[in-house]
Amino acid sequence: MQLSGKVTGQNEQNKNIIVNDESVKSIIKYSARDSIFKDVRKKQVHLYGQANVQMDGIEMTAGYICIDLEKNELQARYSYDKDSNKIEFPVFTEGNETIQCVSLKYNTKTKKGYLEELSLKQEELYFRMEIAKKHEDDELHLRHGKLSTCDLPDPHYHFQLARGVIVPDERIVTGPLNLHINGIPTPLGLPFALIPTKQKEQVKGLLFPEFVPLSAYGFGVQNLGYYIPINDFLQTTLYANLYNRGSWGLRNDLDYAKRYGFTGKLSLGFQQFRLGFPSNSNQNKFSLMWSHRQDPKASPYWNFSSSVNLISDNNSQNNLDPINPEYFSNSFNSDININRLFPGKPFTMGLKWSLRQNSVAKNIALISPIMNANLTRVFPFKKIFSYPKNELTKAVSRIGLTYNFEGQNRSSFA
Repeated sequence: MQLSGKVTGQNEQNKNIIVNDESVKSIIKYSARDSIFKDVRKKQVHLYGQANVQMDGIEMTAGYICIDLEKNELQARYSYDKDSNKIEFPVFTEGNETIQCVSLKYNTKTKKGYLEELSLKQEELYFRMEIAKKHEDDELHLRHGKLSTCDLPDPHYHFQLARGVIVPDERIVTGPLNLHINGIPTPLGLPFALIPTKQKEQVKGLLFPEFVPLSAYGFGVQNLGYYIPINDFLQTTLYANLYNRGSWGLRNDLDYAKRYGFTGKLSLGFQQFRLGFPSNSNQNKFSLMWSHRQDPKASPYWNFSSSVNLISDNNSQNNLDPINPEYFSNSFNSDININRLFPGKPFTMGLKWSLRQNSVAKNIALISPIMNANLTRVFPFKKIFSYPKNELTKAVSRIGLTYNFEGQNRSSFA
């Protein structure tokens, strides 16, 4: 869109620039707190102090903004307070995206922009970059800066980023990354990163980790993952935990679901703990978790469910996660249930498998199988004495019968 026209209005501080064009009609709304200077010869409008410009779905605020009708440009930068401190940094807003920077240029015709020393948030990630270029398709190309999940201006930890591209509502692509903790570079890093941001469609890509600056295993990264959508019913995620003292872990989460059928999750994990002086040994730990729930609409007569939580070392305190939710748990319980309802009959049957792990007693109790059969209340003499002739036959017809049976096998291991 080409901006051409004349400035209208009186000397008030809120003005509209009406574009007189036969093909395009557009209005630029602008305001300023301190002053507005119009350079008719250069076709420019200068806004000073809390400057604000709105047009075509974008909004720009800054300490100073220049509207250049000749070049179709908006230029913005910060201003100074009485103590010569920088204030009123430019803020560029388009849709749901907000970018703060030190200075920017935006071409209203090509929809391209150039930003310096910017900061923005994408999902749970914070970017603080030296240079960025905004393209007409809203892609943002970044150069030289920091990428972190910490929202502080000077984050405790960050990835030093050489370059990156943000594709709105799709993905974030970066070049080589190097982890810095408290401004100190570490040997940890990634050759590249592909982070999906699109919510409406499943896109495979990297899941950004959490940083652990201090733990019993040193500093490291937690839940560095890669997400793979297999189909509409099945998806898997691979996670890795890495620590600088040699401890590490891997986990694979498999999520599955069928509409009006069932939902479930299977998680397989391995952790290796590297113990320092004086033992200088390694400890391995395997884990298995499986949860399954059947939708009531799937079958009115059969029901299958599971809640499995198995660990190999029978110790809840051995975990690479610094925030271990099971640290104070003394027992791990696993159950698998199958229940059967017979249509038109007062019978129900069930089969159950149970395992109990106790981290205090250091024993395992296997209760398997557990079989049960239940008969709901029936009145066996009601048909015989359907028309009772006296009080005795009436009382006999009201006699009810129920039956419950349970059998189990129990084994214990120390």
